[in-house]
Amino acid sequence: MLPSSVIYYVLPRLQEMIAYRVVQSGECTPLKNICGIDVSYKDDFAFGTAVVMDSISFDTMEVAESVTPIKFPYIPGAFILREATPILYTMRLLRCDFDLLLLDGHGMLHPRKCGLASFVGVLINKPTIGIAKKLLCGEVNSEYFVEIDRTICGYMHMGASNKRIYISVGNRISLRDSIKLVSKLTREGQSIPEPLRLADLYSKHHCKLFCRN
Repeated sequence: MLPSSVIYYVLPRLQEMIAYRVVQSGECTPLKNICGIDVSYKDDFAFGTAVVMDSISFDTMEVAESVTPIKFPYIPGAFILREATPILYTMRLLRCDFDLLLLDGHGMLHPRKCGLASFVGVLINKPTIGIAKKLLCGEVNSEYFVEIDRTICGYMHMGASNKRIYISVGNRISLRDSIKLVSKLTREGQSIPEPLRLADLYSKHHCKLFCRN
């Protein structure tokens, strides 16, 4: 396992390289099959769940689950290394393809313009949206867009019960389209888009069952 000092040195440079490759626009083809992936943690294990959903009917097309050993300790500012490994592993278990990926984390709404959604999005070269529950940096303007140094990098979306989520581009999609898709995929009475909401619930349930056994 790499020491923290090495991670702190290498990661910012890696993020800067990946941020440079982020594409903040997308193709006009319909994004029909949407995948949400989330990870729960217990002791030395990560429990990943991927849910692929039809964006029109909201039918669940596939669910994949994984259990992987945690390879990186929790290091503030370096969480993407800990989270990306189980996400990528779980994704490889899917049999059906997907058009867009939703992740619980930031995309370009990040001090180095490369949060989890951008990191994974560039690696897999697919449209990716970051959806975070807390604001990591930036200021929300009067139109609910989040600015970093006067550059719009994300959007604050108000869901059910006034719960706030922060939407940002991961890769290969525009911010405007990201906002529209998140709104479309969020059921009434909820604040998180359905594929990601289910992935969160299933990963926690998966973790409880595994630990109980």
